[in-house]
Parts: sequence; C-alpha cells; structure tokens
Amino acid sequence: MYVWNNMPSRASYYYVPKPQRYLQGNQPDRLMDVEDEEDRENIILAAQLSRIVCRMLEIDAYRQLQTTLNKFFSLKPEETIKFVRELGKILLTLRWRVSWWTVLGGGGAPDAGKRQFEDRVNSLCRVLYFYYCSMRSKIPSWCDKRDLDGIWSSYADTRSQIFDKFPEQDSIEGFEAWMRKGRELIEEAGVAHTLAGIGLASK
Repeated sequence: MYVWNNMPSRASYYYVPKPQRYLQGNQPDRLMDVEDEEDRENIILAAQLSRIVCRMLEIDAYRQLQTTLNKFFSLKPEETIKFVRELGKILLTLRWRVSWWTVLGGGGAPDAGKRQFEDRVNSLCRVLYFYYCSMRSKIPSWCDKRDLDGIWSSYADTRSQIFDKFPEQDSIEGFEAWMRKGRELIEEAGVAHTLAGIGLASK
C-alpha cells in the first residue's frame, strides 16, 4: 500500500501487490475506493500512518535544522545562501498549505486531531519564518542575494504558475502580511475555480 500525496488538496491511496514468484506478469496497482466500506477503513489507517511518518520526519528535520544552525557561521557564503533558499522553499510550501485550509477549508465534519495538526503547521510556519529572517540577515552584505527574492511555483489544482516571494520583514507584522499574501495567491492561482470544475470545491 502506498500514498500518492497531492497535498494540500487531496490524497489518493493504492493497493500495491507484493511481488511473489508465482504471480504471472505485472499486477496493476488498485486505487482505494472511499465508497467501499473495507477500503474506507484502510484509507483511514493509511492516513493515520501517514500522519505518524510525517511527524517523525518533522522531528528529524528540526534536528537537522538545529545542527545546521550550530555550524551556520562556518559555512561558505554560497552554502549559506543555498541553505537559506531551501529553508525558504519549505516555508512557501507550508504557507500554501495553511492558506489552502484558510481559504477553502478542509471539508467534512470537525476533527479535533485535524485541528491540532493544522495548529502545529501554523506554529511551525511562524517559527521557521523567523529562523529564515534571522539567518538571511547574517549573510554577508557583499553576497549576491538574488536567489533569495523568490521562486516561480506550480501547485496542484492551479491554473497557472505563481511567483512566491520569500520572507523579507523580520517582524510579527511582516509575518502576518506574508501569510495574507499566501491567501491572495490561492485566489490568483484559480484553485477554487479548478476544484469547482471537478466538483471538489469546499461547500
């Protein structure tokens, strides 16, 4: 079983046959059907396992970030810019996810676990925002920082690319303005129109 993760819009889960010598030919993967009662139970299980794995990855990422921060000043200028840029790209992904939930909602009945997960992502986004601003400010002024302006991004269920600007203002007001811009980009990318066309827009 594996998950094809098209976050933050939706995820699809598949059954994948375990290779066995007596099987003839390639056995196709089978998409789990949410309308099937047995499949529905397995989808819930797969989603819970996905949350656990993602939480473990989040903890490992925090450890790696702390390790890099401890040796940040020993990095070469080009290495610091590369690291800060990668951190910025992670932030943009988190902002898109938070903006998606805010603008379009998650659908379905209220879920305390889901609310807790969303709060954690919001908190993580805020923490990494100020990590990013702090680390960017420590890059020598003579370095070329054009790579830290932003990137063109393509997200699932969007009609066009959008320009994602990296954080610039090291303040609560700057963070809130940057997050508001993320919600505006959801609208600019035409996500609601795309989902409405395939019957998945939040009601």
